[in-house]
Formats: sequence, C-alpha cells, structure tokens
Amino acid sequence: MSPATAPLREIFTPMPQEPRKKKTMFGNLRPQDVKALGIGLELSAVIGGFAYGGYWLDERWGTGPLMLFVGLFIGLGGGSWHTIKVVNGGKVPDFGFKRKQKGVDKQPNETSEGGDKPKS
Repeated sequence: MSPATAPLREIFTPMPQEPRKKKTMFGNLRPQDVKALGIGLELSAVIGGFAYGGYWLDERWGTGPLMLFVGLFIGLGGGSWHTIKVVNGGKVPDFGFKRKQKGVDKQPNETSEGGDKPKS
C-alpha cells in the first residue's frame, strides 16, 4: 500500500512511551543544582543582610549612605569568602601565602647535621 492510501491508524501509530516520573515541586533538580541554588541564596542573604544593617545604621545615626556601603562591602567580602570555602569543600584556599607550621620553631641551618651542605 502506498502512504496515500494507507489507513490513518497505521500511519499515526503511537510511539511507546517511558513511564512518567513523579514531578517534584522544583522539577527534576539534580543534587548539584540544589547545591548551586543554596550557595546563591546564602550569598544573596549575606549581602542583603549586611546592606540592610548598614541602611538601618544610616537611618539611626544620620550618616547618609556611608554605613550602607560599608555593610555592602562587608557582605560582599564575607559572602564571597564563604562561597569560595563551600566550593572548595570547606578548605580555606591558599592564595600563595606561606603559613608557619605549628610546632616548628626554626629551619635547620646549613652547618648543622641535618643541613644541605656537608661539614668540611
């Protein structure tokens, strides 16, 4: 039979469908999506909270927008620091600064027995 003469039910047969998944409130979010949403909400809450605190101090002390900007910058700095820590898995990032190790008073000098140069 040609497609022009075939009955419609043979041409338009329904495709087999997968069983529908139960939809949740937010659709099908993956765990990394939920983590990213949480990080964004925390960052915006910290920035907004400090900015509002600065605004409140401005209204109370009559300092104009000074405390608003101070609160905004503190919120940006603290929120960014928290975001970097969360993304790095709770570790504080090393930006190239060397830290002293606890319990180590001094490095072995060159002439002692543990040094690099042999005694002559």
